[in-house]
Amino acid sequence: MTSTYPFDTFSAGELAPPDLPSRRRGLARGAAAVMFLGATAPITAALSSLASALGSSPPVSSTDPCTVLINTTRMTKGLVLARAFHAAGHRVVLADTARHRLGAGRFSRAVSASFVVPDPQVDFEGYASAMARIVERERVDLFVPVNSPAGAQLDARLKPRLPCRVLHLGPADNAAVDDKFAFARIARRAGLTVPRTLLVDHPRVLADFRDDTGGQWVLKPAVYDPIGRQDKVRLPFGDPARQRRWASTLSIDPQHPWVLQQFVEGTEFCAHATVVNGEIWVYACARSSPYQLNYASVDPPRVRAWVESFVEALGATDAQLCFDFIVDAEGTPWALECNPRLHSAITLFQDQPARLADAYLGRSSACLTPTPSTAPTYWLAMELERLARVREPRQIARWARHLWTGRDAVFQRGDPWPFFALHHLQIPSLLLRNARRGGRWTHVDWCIGKVVEPQGD
Repeated sequence: MTSTYPFDTFSAGELAPPDLPSRRRGLARGAAAVMFLGATAPITAALSSLASALGSSPPVSSTDPCTVLINTTRMTKGLVLARAFHAAGHRVVLADTARHRLGAGRFSRAVSASFVVPDPQVDFEGYASAMARIVERERVDLFVPVNSPAGAQLDARLKPRLPCRVLHLGPADNAAVDDKFAFARIARRAGLTVPRTLLVDHPRVLADFRDDTGGQWVLKPAVYDPIGRQDKVRLPFGDPARQRRWASTLSIDPQHPWVLQQFVEGTEFCAHATVVNGEIWVYACARSSPYQLNYASVDPPRVRAWVESFVEALGATDAQLCFDFIVDAEGTPWALECNPRLHSAITLFQDQPARLADAYLGRSSACLTPTPSTAPTYWLAMELERLARVREPRQIARWARHLWTGRDAVFQRGDPWPFFALHHLQIPSLLLRNARRGGRWTHVDWCIGKVVEPQGD
């Protein structure tokens, strides 16, 4: 199997997250993780204190400073933006829900203030009112949503209700590109390459599904599902009777449709575009995999051209868009989906923070891309988990080399406390919360800063 891990240490199959375990096993795993993180906290605290004492460069003073609101404390990509705006001389305030009051971003020196707001999935009106008050009280000039998949449409609804600029799609465009079936139609009308995509609104569609050409199809939720997104089943089965029995167990209806997408053999890529005033001002691309927690910059020209054509066809003014592609043997990029939110590949801009802030404010002279010397990014905790999977001595050498040549996406000298908080406050608090709610979870997503669980965000 060809590896899709950018550092070429493990195969794509070995990168797949675990299945949802039983409650008892989930509780045991959670307890072990909390104890390990607690035991290592003194070491991390000592290293963080040393790194903080070494200091960092002061932020650049801006001739036209802004106040920027970012609605996450837990996600690394939000922390990257906070540090970027701070480095360029702007003021940053954060907002997040009570569940994430111990989010790593709250402990960054780049953040001037942070607020707890109602969960928009539970109380949207309360969330909207709280965000509007923050904008008015803090005199926010720009709101950059850094949301969960479930929160992207909610922030689209929020956009017209805030008295500041919002770097996000409006409700109609957001819903269209977030739906995999609708996105495929938009791209196809623009003359862009997407796999054949069929809408599935009832299990009986799948019971007797077959492809007379012998091709394979991939089944996945039409909109985001934290557990369902991990289990992309290929159809048709070799055994029609087993396929019918399997289809009868699915919970699919017109209100919760899935899609069938024709399988394309090739190499996986992800791409991110930040659109300001109708133009792409930030662009990044990386090799991808089903379970992506590493980013190394690449720039296939045909992928970039595809993204540019789609943005032009969409006609968006302000947006953050991320795409998943398969590039086939002929070099043709096939777009699988578009997610209307910030991509974690933004971590590839940590070595040019002030320029990243300028691009987000539309103050650049050209589209910003990662520099040729940009180090690949990783999350140390995930790399330590992978070390446990090493089976060959040569893998250990590659693993060590990749850690040395890459960089942790959260740790920064002079601003180390978010790194401490992620491992010893944020994730332990979420694991304890999960234990109170039943103890079933698949894995920790260190990049997004969450415990992946049923009915999660």
